[in-house]
Amino acid sequence: MATRDGLGLLADTLSTGGYHACGLKSDGTVICWGDDSEGQASPPSGTFTQVSAGRFFSCGLKTDGTLACWGNNRYGQAEPPSDTFIQVSAGYVSACGVKTDGTAACWGNNTRGQINVPSGTYRQVAVTGYFACGLKFDGTLNCWGDNTYGQATAPTGTFLQVSVGLYHACALKTDGSVACWGDNANGQASAPGDTFTEVQTGYDYSCGLKTNGKAVCWGNDSQGQSSAPNDRVFTLLSSGAYFACGVTLKGTAACWGDDSYGQASPPPDVFNPRQLSAGAAFTCELDATGVPSCWGSNSGGATDAPADNFFQISSGRASSCALPAEDATPVCWGTNSKATQPPAGTLFTQLSTGELHGCGIRATGGAECWTMEWDTTPGGLIQVSAGQQANCGVRSNSTAICWGWTKYANSTPAGTFLQVTAANGNAGEGGDFGCGVRTDGTLACWGDNTYGQATPPAGNFSLVDAGGLHACGLRTDGSVACWGDNSHGESTPPSGTFTQLAAGWGFTCGLRTQGTVACWGDDASGQAPRPSIRPEALPPAGLGVSYSQALVMDGGVNYTPPQPLFSLVGGKLPNGLLLSAAGILSGTPTAEGTSNFTVNATDENGFAASRSYTLTVSSATSSVLSQGKRGRQKVHRPKRHGLVQGIR
Repeated sequence: MATRDGLGLLADTLSTGGYHACGLKSDGTVICWGDDSEGQASPPSGTFTQVSAGRFFSCGLKTDGTLACWGNNRYGQAEPPSDTFIQVSAGYVSACGVKTDGTAACWGNNTRGQINVPSGTYRQVAVTGYFACGLKFDGTLNCWGDNTYGQATAPTGTFLQVSVGLYHACALKTDGSVACWGDNANGQASAPGDTFTEVQTGYDYSCGLKTNGKAVCWGNDSQGQSSAPNDRVFTLLSSGAYFACGVTLKGTAACWGDDSYGQASPPPDVFNPRQLSAGAAFTCELDATGVPSCWGSNSGGATDAPADNFFQISSGRASSCALPAEDATPVCWGTNSKATQPPAGTLFTQLSTGELHGCGIRATGGAECWTMEWDTTPGGLIQVSAGQQANCGVRSNSTAICWGWTKYANSTPAGTFLQVTAANGNAGEGGDFGCGVRTDGTLACWGDNTYGQATPPAGNFSLVDAGGLHACGLRTDGSVACWGDNSHGESTPPSGTFTQLAAGWGFTCGLRTQGTVACWGDDASGQAPRPSIRPEALPPAGLGVSYSQALVMDGGVNYTPPQPLFSLVGGKLPNGLLLSAAGILSGTPTAEGTSNFTVNATDENGFAASRSYTLTVSSATSSVLSQGKRGRQKVHRPKRHGLVQGIR
C-alpha cells in the first residue's frame, strides 16, 4: 500500500531526474544512483520525508520541515529558502515547494518567469523545464513560466495531482482520467482513455498508474522509456528525462529506459515505510521489509502474525489480513479469520478488514467484498474501507458511497473525496459513522454524532481514520487532530508531526515523521504502549571503581519491547564509561565530577523512549573524608573556658 504524504498524494519515496534517481529508504535516509557528475547523487546525511531529483541537482524535505538541496547550484537552485515546507519539486534549473502555510515558493533560474509563483494556497507544485504548475486546494490548476507550446495554459476543471515535463504537462482528474496539454510532437500529451491513480511526465513522454497497479506510458520511446513492463504491479511511479521507475509490491524499485549512467539500475533497497493498522484492542505493523508484528490483546490469536513478507496489512475488530509481496493468496489471522479471508485466486492491491467480512480492490479493477449478507458491492471503486456493519468507498470519479446495514450507509455526503473510512465500532453504541477527506483537503463525517465523532475540525487534511467512537485526521502540516469520545484520552493526540494514523477502539497509534511509533488512549491490553527507560535515577560511581548498571526499556502493561537498542543522544558520559547497544552502562570512571546525559531506546516495532540522567563520580578517599567531616560536625564537645590551665 502506498503511503500518503502531507498533501493526500502518493508520497515521493522514489524520484527520477535527468540522469539519476533518488529513493527514500525505510529509515528515512536518502539513497541516489546514476550520474553524479555534479554531486546530485550524493545526498546529505539525515532523515527525510520526501525526495525530488532534478536534472543535475536534487532536493529533499527533512523531518523537521526544512529543505536540503545538493548538486549543481549555478542558478541558486540548490539554495532553498529557510522556511518550513510540506512538499518540494526539483526541476531542470529551478525548484519549487509548498510551505506549511500553503503558499508556494520557487527559486533558481528565472529565464522564463518560472519562479514567479501566482498568489494563492497550494496542495502541490511541480516544475521541470522553464515552467511550473500548482494544484490549488480547490482542485484547480495554476501554471506559469514559458508558454511556447501552451504548456503554461492549464485546463479548467478539478484535479487530484499534476506533473510537468519539459514542454508539456499532465494532471489526474477527479474522475480518474488524465488530461495533458502543451507540446505533443511525440504524442506525450495524448493520454489513453484508461482510469488512473497517478500520472508522471518525463521530458517528452508520460506514464500513468492504472487502477489495477499496471503502468502504461505514451510519447517518445527512443530509449524504451515508454515501454513499461507489463508483468509488474506498482504502488507509485516516477518519470525522469528518458527513463522511468516504479515501486513494486515488494517495496523495491524497477526501472526502464535510458541506462547510460546506471540510472535505470536501482539498488536492491526497500522504499516502503512502516505501516500501522489498529483493531479493537490490538495493533499490527509491517516493518520496512514487510514482516508483520502485532501487540495488545491476543484474544483469538489476534497478535499471532505469520512470519512472512507482505506489502499491505489491515486489522479489523478481532482479526487481520495481509497481502503477500508475491502474487499469492492473502493471509488472515485472529478471531473470525476464516470469515475475513479473501477468496483464493484473486489478486488484490488493497485490503480492508471488518468484523466478520472484508473488502478489497482487485488488481483487475473494481472492488469485491465477501462473507456478508449486504447489498452488492458498488462498481467503479478505487479505495474501500470495511467497517463493522457497513462499508465505504471512493469511486473512480472521486465520489463517495457507503453501503450496509447501518444508518450512515445511506447518508454519504455529496462531493468528491480523496479517501474515506468506515468506523469499526458497535452501531448501537455510537460506532455508526464514517469520515472522508474531500479533494479540497477538508473533512466530512456523517452518521451517529453522540460523542461528536461526526463533527470534524476545520482545516486541510491528507487522511482520516475512524476508530470505535472517535476519529483522527492528519493535517497537511503533519500534525494530528482527533475528535469524538475521549474517555481514554484517544482524542488527545501528542504534539509533533506524523505520516500515518491508525485508530482503534479507544486508542490511536501513529507513525512520526522520524519513523518512530507513538500511541495514545486506552492501553489496558498493551495495544497503545508508552515505553519508558528504567531506572529513573542512577547510583553514584566511584573513581577507579568498576561500575555496571543495566538500563531497561519498560513497555508497561502487557507490552514487552522487542530487541530494544540504546544510544546516547545528548550530553556526555563520565570518562571511562561506555553505553552498549543492549543498555549496559559500564566501565571504570577515570575522573571525578558530575555528568549529565540523555539516553534513547528504540525497539523493533519502532517505539522509542528517552530519559535524562545525572551521574556523579567521586573518589573513595574524598567520600570517606566527606563522611568524616559530616560526622565531626555532629559531635558537640564541652567548651574549655574557665578551666584552670594544667588541670585535666
